[in-house]
Amino acid sequence: LEPMVTVDPAFAPLTAAARDRREVAFDYRVPDRDAPTHRRLQPWGVVCWRGRWYVVGHDLDREATRCFRLSRVVGPVRVTGEPGGYEPPAGVDLISHVARWSGPVERTGRATVLAAPGRAAGLRRWAVEVAAGPDGDRLVLPYADPDSLAAHLVGYGPDVRVLDPPEVREAVIQRLKEIAARHDDLAAAGGPR
Repeated sequence: LEPMVTVDPAFAPLTAAARDRREVAFDYRVPDRDAPTHRRLQPWGVVCWRGRWYVVGHDLDREATRCFRLSRVVGPVRVTGEPGGYEPPAGVDLISHVARWSGPVERTGRATVLAAPGRAAGLRRWAVEVAAGPDGDRLVLPYADPDSLAAHLVGYGPDVRVLDPPEVREAVIQRLKEIAARHDDLAAAGGPR
């Protein structure tokens, strides 16, 4: 028997770019968003953490250190910079950065939401269970913090309704009330509507 390691298609171009210190661009999809976002990165290296591959580097658009899971890179990685175009920080510990970023967060909570048919694709990818129903699809979503989950859910507007647990439903309601109050304040002040 021979051990076999499988890697994502982005692995080879990102490791080559990190070795050659060349800037790259790629499209990246996160579980809670429907569309991928365009990212520009100065990659410092590629590492494996908890069975997944990550690239760590300087995000040129956010002007900050970021790490990206290679399995979420959509399409080809495009090399955009010249060889030797940047210098990674001395002594950077890539594994520690990924560990801090991914953190010890355990998504032990489960929330059930009702999603309108054909809507909330990002939530559907994140769901651990999907069951079709007459009023929409019931999605079971893992979560660690009700407020963080609520922040994601309100972005889907009327396409998603929280069924359970009550603390997530209340966190969504509270966020919606805050948004409505800000809108009312702006409207009363004659601001944008």
